[in-house]
Amino acid sequence: YLENQNTIAQLKVDLQDLDTQKKRLEQENLEAANSRKNQIAEVNREIAQLEKQVADNSKIISPVDGCILEIKSTVGQYVNPGTALGKINVQGKSSELVAVSYFPVKDGKLIKSDMEIKITPDTVKRERFGGIIGKITSISNFPVTKEGASFVVGNPEVVENVIGESGGQIEAYAQLKKDHNTFSGYQWSSSTGPQQKLTAGTTITARVRVEERAPITFVLPILREWTGI
Repeated sequence: YLENQNTIAQLKVDLQDLDTQKKRLEQENLEAANSRKNQIAEVNREIAQLEKQVADNSKIISPVDGCILEIKSTVGQYVNPGTALGKINVQGKSSELVAVSYFPVKDGKLIKSDMEIKITPDTVKRERFGGIIGKITSISNFPVTKEGASFVVGNPEVVENVIGESGGQIEAYAQLKKDHNTFSGYQWSSSTGPQQKLTAGTTITARVRVEERAPITFVLPILREWTGI
């Protein structure tokens, strides 16, 4: 009888041990399952983040509304940060037009701020309409390269036609004088101007008067040479 009781007691102990092991295994399985869930959730978050990065890097969204004037890249082309992809004319923005001109160094160094400039759009006949009167607002201290000019103009082909192989050029900005009595809205030198509006991106020919002299000042050096004075 005592032996049976001892056996029963031992079996109860064994059952308790097995139950403890079962609970421990269940706890370990639960912790392992939670760990796997957390790992899966972390992987899913990383996947979502990478997908968002891919989507963000695959789309270029302009911060402003406007009309696209030119596209300089193609679909599938790899571009670096800061690369100019095109030009856009901002809609609803009342910013006035400014003229950007490039002069050979020997001429550009004679130009100063506040000098008068006459700007004739290449679509207009200068002999008939003259040019739009403007004022130099800034002039570069050093020659600019083709790359620098392309960054401003936005079209390397236009810069190539303007600068060509002449090397660095002096860059000048000019403010155009307005005249609400003309169709273009600007003041012209010898007429009221043509019946057309001036738009951004128009190529121009610019002329700056760097010095005024009386005719005699040009004759005197010759007279001195002739007379030996």
